[in-house]
Amino acid sequence: FTLEGTTSAPLLLLGKQMSPVTIKLSSSPLSMDFNGSASLGTDLFASGSLSLASASVRRALEWSGAEIKPGEALGALDLTAKLSVEPTRARLDDLIVLVDANRGIGVIDLSLREDEPPLVSGTLAFSRLDIASFLQAFTPLPQGGDDIASTIDTRFLRELGLDLRLSAQSASFGPVIMSNLAAAARVDQGRANFDVGDAVAYGGNLIGRIVLSEQGVDGGLDVQLSTRDTNLGALFDALGLNGPLPRGPGSLDIKVTSPYPTWATALTDLTGQLSVNLSNGTLPGLDVARFRELAASERFFDLEQLGPNGSFAFTSARFEASIAAGEADLKTAELIGPQQTLSLSGVIPYIRSSLAIAGVLGPTLDAQGEPVSGAPAEPVRFFMGGSWPQPVISPVRP
Repeated sequence: FTLEGTTSAPLLLLGKQMSPVTIKLSSSPLSMDFNGSASLGTDLFASGSLSLASASVRRALEWSGAEIKPGEALGALDLTAKLSVEPTRARLDDLIVLVDANRGIGVIDLSLREDEPPLVSGTLAFSRLDIASFLQAFTPLPQGGDDIASTIDTRFLRELGLDLRLSAQSASFGPVIMSNLAAAARVDQGRANFDVGDAVAYGGNLIGRIVLSEQGVDGGLDVQLSTRDTNLGALFDALGLNGPLPRGPGSLDIKVTSPYPTWATALTDLTGQLSVNLSNGTLPGLDVARFRELAASERFFDLEQLGPNGSFAFTSARFEASIAAGEADLKTAELIGPQQTLSLSGVIPYIRSSLAIAGVLGPTLDAQGEPVSGAPAEPVRFFMGGSWPQPVISPVRP
């Protein structure tokens, strides 16, 4: 590395007085330029403009001998700011920072604390934010799997404190696109939280939380997500979920936990609850008149035989399921149409994309429990099995 320092008032600097100073550090993992003034007295102080760039802060920390474990800290970093430094604190004003391709502006404070890890706090505003890559900048990301989960080192949760308030005009988390995001990222005492306090997504509002902890089954991973007034069909399309799924405005609530960190969690590790409520929507691919015809004449049939253009319009739909061991246990699934109601119950082993569902297509009932006018008198009972998104339906006859 090369370190260069200059001052136009060396006697003032040696006399521990404020002096104009420029400092330049050049190395493969890290480069830095500072231009301002500094005092080398007992109350160390510096103020000026700073620019810093590193292709890998992980590598820079390893090179510098810092105690934060290499491979488990910030990734690529590029920043410019007005810097002020005191013995245990540094502040970056008018900050423009690029964290693993996410560009933000704001204010950051760095504090050295007794008997606690260094703390990074502040506020950052982004025009566009990739949440996943931003979080990866602060956490280690092995390739996943049960073998990694039993050996992964989570010391990064104890080596850095983080308390950031984030906002973004547009944001993405995997395939999910959001706007007007307000969020917070926090790492403290062996626990990491990422909270979405508010965001607009697919015509509605979204809130969520991801929690990562060192406490094993007491908090390895906790994911919560709630949406309201959301176009759930558009959300399902964004997630790549295909097949005959209900479409329409509604709400979704999901809470799942795992004993393992996010990157080492398989689908079979998740346990939790899922609920979906919709109103005035459709179930594509279900032509109920054709469904009744086939149920009366065939021993089994698939959804393609119902025709490509049919759909079942419902006024309300409700789904509730518990998740464990790679299966969704469907406690409630009811789609209520003007004249007919579809009810389902059973188990969905989603890791194998299979189904084991019993269903009834029957008349819609009024407030007194009687079939509404025009409703078919006889219910159709059936079993739905096979694989998703092309299940096989077997009518159940007396």
